[in-house]
Amino acid sequence: MSTVMAEQDLPGLLIMGIGGTHGVQESLAALLKKHFSVITMKELLENKKEVGKKIQCIFVSEFRPTIDQELLESLPNLKVIGNSGVGVDHLNLKMISNFGVRVTNTPHAVADSTADMGMALMLASARRLVEGSQIAVSPDTNYFAADWLGVEVTRATLGIIGMGRIGYKVAQRARAFEMKILYHNRNRRSQEEEQAVGACYSEMEDLLQQSDFVMLVVNLTPQTEKLIGKKELGLMKPTATLINISRGAVIDQDALVEALQNKTIKAAALDVTYPEPLPRSQEEEQAVGACYSEMEDLLQQSDFVMLVVNLTPQTEKLIGKKELGLMKPTATLINISRGAVIDQDALVEALQNKTIKAAALDVTYPEPLPSQHDCQARQQG
Repeated sequence: MSTVMAEQDLPGLLIMGIGGTHGVQESLAALLKKHFSVITMKELLENKKEVGKKIQCIFVSEFRPTIDQELLESLPNLKVIGNSGVGVDHLNLKMISNFGVRVTNTPHAVADSTADMGMALMLASARRLVEGSQIAVSPDTNYFAADWLGVEVTRATLGIIGMGRIGYKVAQRARAFEMKILYHNRNRRSQEEEQAVGACYSEMEDLLQQSDFVMLVVNLTPQTEKLIGKKELGLMKPTATLINISRGAVIDQDALVEALQNKTIKAAALDVTYPEPLPRSQEEEQAVGACYSEMEDLLQQSDFVMLVVNLTPQTEKLIGKKELGLMKPTATLINISRGAVIDQDALVEALQNKTIKAAALDVTYPEPLPSQHDCQARQQG
């Protein structure tokens, strides 16, 4: 009896699901159940009015569940949203704050892993490991060129842009390679912290001009979006490598491609891109007979429009009233990605008004749809 009472007293925690493609790992779910009454999205959608009252917190893993106004309005007792990562740029913090809900993240959880990745990218690019692996297994390889072996990392100059927790751990690792470490940060580290890793504070322009490797370790904010563009790349050495372990949008990727093509810099090692994944190469397009198109043109010309995107803040309600209005009245919309990629109210209206001919949906939002939802009613009709 006491065990049952204890479980009832635990705060309700909403998660996407347990196991499968998008659910949390079963071992993590078991841990969460020791401290929370765990509720899945499916359980919430089956009885939103009653179950919604029990939920006091949400655990967001891999951007799921999607936090939107509809969900927040259905959870009157929600107090906190816990994000299983450092970055929270996929969350609308202002909207969440308006509901009186706090957001937490896990800044320590991946600090070492991300710093390790930064060092791995620097070493791999310097010693050309990816190219070397390809050459080593190629049947066309007869020998390695004498000038192929790459450059030294030891005693080279590393410029770290963003000396927060992860940036500092990168510096700790770089010190073992006897590197000269420059860093730029909003707030300068204490003298003791600088001396502990042998780092020197530098203005960004000087850092870019002097570094053999420039590593980006910043949060994505309006101030850091396209932080590295044509001007900044032009300041770097022609022998320098740019490394990004923060967010893809921190770099102006068109400017980066141009800098690599023109040999303004030597190389780039990217853990992240924007968008992710990057568009296909020309060879891949030709292999399947595909032509790149701006979305507006694609919508206007296609008989069938298929959505195969990841759900991110940028793709949520990607297809709305405007986009549906661009499609042919004889066109069919197909969705095999995530339900929230479509504004379903706009879709119902488009079908009712015969703006488009049909929709074929492998996914909906919410899933399953409530029995009274317009899409469900239309399907039954």
